[in-house]
Amino acid sequence: MICNLPEPWAKARRTPFEGGLTNRHWLLEGGAGKALLRQNSAALELGIDRGAELRLWQAASAAGISPELLWQQGDWTLCRFLDAEPGPADTEQKLDALLGAIRWLQGQALALPVLPLRERALALGAGEGRAEGPWAAYALIEQSPLPLVSAHVDLNPQNCLWQGPRLWLVDWEYGSLADPYYDIAALHITHEVPIDRLTSGWQRGGGEALDKARLLAMAAVFAHLCEAWCRHPQAGYLAYAAHYRKAWGHCLAALESVL
Repeated sequence: MICNLPEPWAKARRTPFEGGLTNRHWLLEGGAGKALLRQNSAALELGIDRGAELRLWQAASAAGISPELLWQQGDWTLCRFLDAEPGPADTEQKLDALLGAIRWLQGQALALPVLPLRERALALGAGEGRAEGPWAAYALIEQSPLPLVSAHVDLNPQNCLWQGPRLWLVDWEYGSLADPYYDIAALHITHEVPIDRLTSGWQRGGGEALDKARLLAMAAVFAHLCEAWCRHPQAGYLAYAAHYRKAWGHCLAALESVL
């Protein structure tokens, strides 16, 4: 392990820690408590921007939304370890916390790369030599562009840690400027929150009414991008690809019923 950890972590006991799909982790334990050491993946073709990740992580850490970032050097990061469990927003209280984090994030003016939806899908290999894909959903979103906002981009349950109803977000490596519906739509696909619960929860927190058709279209796009990511050689999680293909198919069917 080639990294020069600062004191008091340099002499902490290290054990491999399972978690995450593209990076390596070790749990550090010592007199200063517990910390999580991560060695970053070099899979930049997947859309990872380490500079953007660091800016988002620092802002979220300062706001108490992400575990404290203790140290960073090159491809290594060290953050405070939390005794918290990953999981979906499966209660109203958890959903409100997650939607509140999205609202906070959308209010942050940070220098981030833009997430170009169609271009990202093509860059990941979606649609190469074939017409399959929710391209009508992409077109619906492109017809009415909205101002881009700061987004996590990967709000799956494994990146949401819970201490009771207390939420901590982790893994900011795909953070970007994105359509304001993108992170919300992710909750429909990966947390399996029904569209009506998302719209009512967003308004309950003070947000404007959501366009149900746009939310379904964005959910189809999100699921399609996840499928393409899973099929990419640098990811290679083919077991998940069929799930996301089925998900965007369901979103397209639901979209047809509301248009």
